[in-house]
Amino acid sequence: MSKSLTVVGLVIAFVMGFAGANALQDKEGGHDKASWPPAPLEDDFLDKWVGTWEWEGTMTMDPKAGPMPYKATETFKWALNHQFLVSNYESPMGPNMPTYEGMAIARSTPGSKDYQHWWFDIGGDGEKSEGKRDGNTVVYTAPPKSGKHEGTISTITLNEDGTGHHVYKMIPEGQTEWMTFFDVKGKKK
Repeated sequence: MSKSLTVVGLVIAFVMGFAGANALQDKEGGHDKASWPPAPLEDDFLDKWVGTWEWEGTMTMDPKAGPMPYKATETFKWALNHQFLVSNYESPMGPNMPTYEGMAIARSTPGSKDYQHWWFDIGGDGEKSEGKRDGNTVVYTAPPKSGKHEGTISTITLNEDGTGHHVYKMIPEGQTEWMTFFDVKGKKK
């Protein structure tokens, strides 16, 4: 009888081991194979930004001096299995100065009008902001001290004619009043 119990125990252990191994094969790296990687993000608003854009408008570095002309180029592309829209941004800063460079990463939350945006530039700081989409406009806000400012509001609109409009307002560090840092209009090359 003990031999029968041993055989039955071995069979049960084998079946449980086989089932466990099968379950581990269905999951790789802790992710269910059926949902890993997730399907590419579908977002008609972000899709329309893909390509290279030329921006032109004004920038205000010093409110006392007022706005000055501003130009920039920005290239958008999907990355990481179409999960994030990545942009590379360049703008001349003036004689004997480096080119201003920045990089943004954006994505929407599937099934909602919520967006996330991360900004990094040659200044070494990053900023994370949360956005809400209303039609062809997303308004991103960053709380105080999320970057080097006391708060930011970035309003990005994709117009019906395919052009864009971006207004970036901030409260400079140590200040209490909002100022329009730049107001630019853009079009794809």
